[in-house]
Amino acid sequence: MALFECKLYSHVLHEPSQVAVYAPDRKNAGMSDFNVVLLLHGMCCDGKDFFMRTGVAAYADAADAVLIAPSCGNNYFADGQNGLKYETYLFRELIPFLQKTFSLNTSREKNFILGTSMGAFAAVRLGLTYPDRFKAVCSLSAPLDLKTAVETLRDNIRDCRRRAFCSVYGSCEQFGGSSADILHLIERTPPATAPFLWLYVGRNDPLLQINKQTAEKIREKGFALSLETDDGAHDWASWDRQAKRFFDLYVGK
Repeated sequence: MALFECKLYSHVLHEPSQVAVYAPDRKNAGMSDFNVVLLLHGMCCDGKDFFMRTGVAAYADAADAVLIAPSCGNNYFADGQNGLKYETYLFRELIPFLQKTFSLNTSREKNFILGTSMGAFAAVRLGLTYPDRFKAVCSLSAPLDLKTAVETLRDNIRDCRRRAFCSVYGSCEQFGGSSADILHLIERTPPATAPFLWLYVGRNDPLLQINKQTAEKIREKGFALSLETDDGAHDWASWDRQAKRFFDLYVGK
């Protein structure tokens, strides 16, 4: 196995960027034989947290998967109003560079995306925005209806999180119905073309009801999805447990 911690200058961001790449060790197997999982971190974290706080490397070994874990600060992996174009960076610069450098498999059937919290919202949003790129999406504790989450949980959202949302998306009014709004995306994305959505939220997570309500709206539109719940919370222990299940059930299938 090998874990590469890369620091690259981004011509899109106009600043250095960081990404961790994990490759399993398999004799007589080239990099193009492996599955590829894009890992998107939550707020106040970075890509390396997946390797420090979960057993994702072991799950990747068992599923014959390469892991790509970029870092985006608190910018939702989006092209924000603050001028930082993280979505463009991912899909026009970083991923093509890594595909070429490591000879990664680019087929839809071999590519997956997994995110936690802020990164889980981004995973679903990007999966619906680029449905031809990913076979399945794993969302761990996403604020799926982000506008409602920001409005209803206003008193429980730390100032840094509120500032991050406003920096990237402006006001709730500007966000609602925009191309970043998942409720808008499910109206314009043909369900038959979309990746499978594997959604998880713990029963002790403040985002439980938002996940249940939004999942039902997505299901009503004809999208293939599974909503998983257990006694977990909005924490790494819960996400680690469910990440293993996703790798076992879908990536290594």
